[in-house]
Amino acid sequence: MCGACGEQGKLDWARPFLAGLPARSAVAAALKALARPGLRVTARGGGWLVAAPTGRTSACSSLTELIATARPWLDAPGEFEPRGSGTVTTPEPDARRPVRIWVDPDAEPQSLARGGDVVVPDREHEALALRQLATPPWSLRCYLAPTGPPDLRAAPEDAADLLVWLELARPEAIVAACAGLDIEVRDGHVVRACASW
Repeated sequence: MCGACGEQGKLDWARPFLAGLPARSAVAAALKALARPGLRVTARGGGWLVAAPTGRTSACSSLTELIATARPWLDAPGEFEPRGSGTVTTPEPDARRPVRIWVDPDAEPQSLARGGDVVVPDREHEALALRQLATPPWSLRCYLAPTGPPDLRAAPEDAADLLVWLELARPEAIVAACAGLDIEVRDGHVVRACASW
């Protein structure tokens, strides 16, 4: 595989949005805007090449890996600041199913395998269900259903800035939207990252 399709490397919540070189280049531009002098980030087939000020070079295949590699040379993210770094790929609607999680103290814990509505007895079990939604295999099968309007809306040209900020800041809870993107973070986990149509 040549990597041109962006489908090599580790599974990552942002992978569907970064399937082309232009999208990865926009993310590199968004990251450079937060970088201290000396950090170089270059988009390439299948990911990015990061050259640190120390001379160390790393190949990164996912947004999570890219942020972890560059973090020592990045400024703290603060609030979301649109910089117009560029657009990202809007994937086709996926086949995953939406799931709602309800807390009911009288309920027995239920598995995500039930689909639809999942009832849990307390916040501890809710946190466990959210963690499961954010990681394989459940992140490949379902996502947290939207329950309200986004807390943050970004313009299409700020989509790369939004993805970088969400991964870098990883807020405790936020619903973010951009043209074609619908992302929700709960308890610090990305529980929904899909195309909005």
